Amino acid sequence: MPERRGTDGRFAQSVSDEDILFFFETADRPFYGTGEVAERFDLSNEQARRRLESLAETGALEEVRVNERHTAWLLDRDLVVLRAESDGVSAHDTQTGVASGGEDRPSALRNLAEAIEAHTRSSSTVEEATREDFVDESVTNSEDGTPF
Repeated sequence: MPERRGTDGRFAQSVSDEDILFFFETADRPFYGTGEVAERFDLSNEQARRRLESLAETGALEEVRVNERHTAWLLDRDLVVLRAESDGVSAHDTQTGVASGGEDRPSALRNLAEAIEAHTRSSSTVEEATREDFVDESVTNSEDGTPF
């Protein structure tokens, strides 16, 4: 995607810093390479690199050199991300991937808690087995008679 200059002669940004940081906050993992960010936001690798370097300079992201040629960009993120939206507040749990929303922060968090609970109930089809489920008490140690 070619870069366009604004009326002030500077390059116009088609993606805000907040959009990039929201991606890092809510994506599957807290780190991405320049190419992945470029692809996600339809930017050239050069555009993405400049934007990510700028965010690292402000301390919003951390630049991690993987080797001489590769860099990963890392966001030390919270488990729950809240974001003001035009119609209220969205809440996203980065650990489960569950998202919800509400009119304000408290309602968004309540709705998120309910959504996480429903997600947990629906995804826990296999009950946790206890040690007793697998131990045959009739098998004992021949030396002292204690169960294995």
